[in-house]
Amino acid sequence: MKIKATIDLIEFFNTINCCIGSVKYQFLEGGELNLKSILSQYIVAMAFHSKDLLVNGNIICSNKKDIPRLRAFLID
Repeated sequence: MKIKATIDLIEFFNTINCCIGSVKYQFLEGGELNLKSILSQYIVAMAFHSKDLLVNGNIICSNKKDIPRLRAFLID
């Protein structure tokens, strides 16, 4: 699933922190960031200024029950 181009990052990170399983951002090149990590959240916040970087990657949830929580921030 892809991140929408316009989201409230604070609300997005707060929602991720409430998720049961891990939530990862996967770059097109293959690298991943654990979005529950404060350092990773900082990196994503800095990269958010370059919208193309974030909207091209994918969000991966380890627990399928977390997907409805994140639905407002994602594009199918």
